[in-house]
Amino acid sequence: MAEMSDMQIDVDEYSRINEKAKCTFRLLDLLGASETRSAFINGLQARSAEITDARDYFKPPSQFERDEFAKRKFESAVKEYSTLISILKQSVSDRCQPELSVFNFTVYAAIFADFCYNDQFDLARDFLEKFLPIQECYYESIIEEFSLVLDEQDVQFCLPLRELKSNRIVVRLSRESISEFRELIKSLPLISDIVEARFELDTSDEPARSYETVERYRGYLLGEAPLKMMKTKVYSGIFKDQALPILADDSTRFFDVDGDLEKPKKKKSKSKDSTTTRKQKADPNAPAWGRIPFGQLSDTWKLKRHQMLSEINRKPKANVELRPTAIFYAVENSDEAIDAITTSEDCKLLFLGYSNSSITMRSLNEEPLPTLKRAEELESLNIDSDDIYTEMLEANPTEVEYVLTGHTGEIYSLSYHEEKHMLLSCSQDKSIRLWNLLTRDNLVAYHYDVCEPTDVQFSTFGSYFVSGYFDGAVCLWALDRPSPLRVMLGHYDLVGRVRFHPNSNYVASCSEDRAVRIWDLLNGQCVRLFTGHKASVQALEFSYDGRWLASGGEDGRVLVWDIGSGKMMHDFINHRGIVYSLAFTRDSRVLASGGTDRNIVIKSLVSQNSSTVVNDTNLLSSTAHSREHTFGVEAASAQYLRFSLRNVLFAFGGVGQ
Repeated sequence: MAEMSDMQIDVDEYSRINEKAKCTFRLLDLLGASETRSAFINGLQARSAEITDARDYFKPPSQFERDEFAKRKFESAVKEYSTLISILKQSVSDRCQPELSVFNFTVYAAIFADFCYNDQFDLARDFLEKFLPIQECYYESIIEEFSLVLDEQDVQFCLPLRELKSNRIVVRLSRESISEFRELIKSLPLISDIVEARFELDTSDEPARSYETVERYRGYLLGEAPLKMMKTKVYSGIFKDQALPILADDSTRFFDVDGDLEKPKKKKSKSKDSTTTRKQKADPNAPAWGRIPFGQLSDTWKLKRHQMLSEINRKPKANVELRPTAIFYAVENSDEAIDAITTSEDCKLLFLGYSNSSITMRSLNEEPLPTLKRAEELESLNIDSDDIYTEMLEANPTEVEYVLTGHTGEIYSLSYHEEKHMLLSCSQDKSIRLWNLLTRDNLVAYHYDVCEPTDVQFSTFGSYFVSGYFDGAVCLWALDRPSPLRVMLGHYDLVGRVRFHPNSNYVASCSEDRAVRIWDLLNGQCVRLFTGHKASVQALEFSYDGRWLASGGEDGRVLVWDIGSGKMMHDFINHRGIVYSLAFTRDSRVLASGGTDRNIVIKSLVSQNSSTVVNDTNLLSSTAHSREHTFGVEAASAQYLRFSLRNVLFAFGGVGQ
């Protein structure tokens, strides 16, 4: 007889022919082998002399047999899922019921996916429709995508199904809840197999959570973030150099917040603001300066950073008890839709991206736009002059607006770099373009040929920028490289926004898959996954102190996260439409949001009985509302928000949008 190696027995092929394990067990009984894959192979090897062709023991089932098996499987699925729902409602202990309620939708989705993966699309639709009425309303859009799956080709284009096939659903449970759940599914073999194959039960040492807490984190198809990920160390602090830049050439001197040069040994005035004194200390949560290579910071950057921080130090304290100042700019008489808006840090320059592929740069204070002098004029300048940077520029007193052209598709996003006088733009034409605003030239076009970019942003430090894409990718670029330095994958749907952390060591992204992720640029790993939105996430913003991340979505909710602990600190529902824009004040104590309901809501992150920003022990609840003000705008939605250096809110939007 031929040796086993000559027979080329493909165990996986046998399993596909028989479709179910019962055929395998029939052969195992014949061979006297155990019920494990390794024992199965060993049994075949031991009795290879008695087997002329193992395929003789495997006969493809007829179509009638396949239909009968599928029918019995459907009946079992309906019976077991109905039993599961009944148990979750009636037989589970009160303590564990909130946590175990998440299996209502997750098991429903997993059973539907299992039918689809086995090409049983009619049964999949029947199961989907039968239990649709008992599913939570915020899963409606996902179920609607499921309902469009009619054949094998549709499976490839259904993003939720593709994600379920390649990833496990994470369910976070207390030890008590896990024990109770495993006990109750012992009598449900089909569901037990699905849970074993497609779920990851994450054990928490904390007591079982309340229904309110569980519900707060629901909405994401794949459950919650794994506990191991959320325990990863994240350096959320900002650099000491960012709070008080070192400007002097001599290391024994530094500039104080008023711009005066003084020696470090000189005692600080007792009258100085305690906030300033605190910021001068190194942040223990800040990363090491060389963790991400930023290169040498220019003196120009340091000077501008110093001037900006000096301006911030003289700002009035953010106080929501007094009605804050907000200025709304409505763009009128535009033949094309405005799809991208950004401003300079001081809100003196406005940049607008249009659906016709043009970009407009405009001065908001009617000051002329600066340009670079002609080459012959530059040659006559003294390069050793202290004001060489200013002397290189000239201004046309009549030019307060300029149009940049070069893209061939709709403009999706813009980002302005203050020091370099450069602008990034991304477009429907699949390109990201870098513009020199002093020469008005397009310097370079970056391409990630897979799909279109959706958003782009410069880093605070170094010469980096980040972009998001329609396929869910997040890319890190260097200005001097034609291709991405890192491509970070994790979202399964379109990335709506990408934002650099203030220390430029991390990037946050939000997606139509309802998730918010934070990526570590050192290794490209996802170190935080925030869930809780009940629809796609459209807005994202870091606080200036680096502690907080705010997200806004189609569900009208604004969530605020503590980056260090990974906990949700606030859950605001202040809008009746999509939240498009978010902005923190410079002291990170107040958050503004704008939406399609044409309201701008300014919300305090400070509790009513405290003057400090809330922390883990002072989480705002429904009975301890923070203070807020709402501005109604009739002409347009607030597509872009930014607080000026003096905490004046600037808002922008196109009329009729």
